[in-house]
This record gives sequence, C-alpha cells and structure tokens, in this order.
Amino acid sequence: MDPIASNPTWQRMLAHDQRVRAAKEAEKARKDAEKAKAPRVIARYLTEAGKALGDADLAVTVTETGPRDDEGRAASTVGKCLVCTEGTTEFWETVTYGYNDEPTEHTVTWAAQRAEQVVRRWAETHAIQCRELPVEG
Repeated sequence: MDPIASNPTWQRMLAHDQRVRAAKEAEKARKDAEKAKAPRVIARYLTEAGKALGDADLAVTVTETGPRDDEGRAASTVGKCLVCTEGTTEFWETVTYGYNDEPTEHTVTWAAQRAEQVVRRWAETHAIQCRELPVEG
C-alpha cells in the first residue's frame, strides 16, 4: 500500500480537489446552458439619439431565439429598440408555413433567413426614425 495515498491529510486534499473540479465543471455546464438559451444578437442599429450622444447602447438590436436547424422548436427573430422600447417579432413558424394561407412549406433555415431580413429592415428604419431620448432617473 502506498504510504502517501493512505495518509488522511492527502486523502482530504484529493477529496477537496475533486469537489473543486466538480464544482467548476458544474458552473461551466450551467453557463453553457444559459448561453444556449440566451438570444443570439445578430445586429445592432444605432439610433439618432445614440449618434447624437455618442452612446452605442442607444440602439435597436436584432436577436434570434433558436437554432436554425431545429425543426421542432418554436423560435423567432426579434427587433427591440433599447431607447423607446418599440419592437417587432417574426416567428419562424409563421414564415415556415407561409403567409396568407399559402400552401408552401419552407425549411427552418429559410424561414430564419426570411425573418431576419424582415426584422433587419424594420430595425434599420426604426433606428433612423426614432428620435426619443433616454430619460435619467
């Protein structure tokens, strides 16, 4: 029997090391899961207020909420103004199955691209037109 391995102090140190490693792995897994759930930012359009004030946070963001290759998950592309809180949402399911009762069915990838185009157009137009200024307090 190895005298170092049978030493109680050494065993406590090994056990502590294993707990620390397990905790780090669990934290990494939790962060990865959170990141997977978080909407992915596709684009940001600076508003007129953002340009005037030199503040890049005064923008319209375009995000998507799901993976483009997952057929079974409800997902969407969202445009949200961070100044006036106006927004728009294009649900991929709506795009997938067509508009106005069209019988055409498209892939999720195609629907996500189409939704992104629609929301980007809205975001760009809104960023140019939004004249609201942030209020302190």
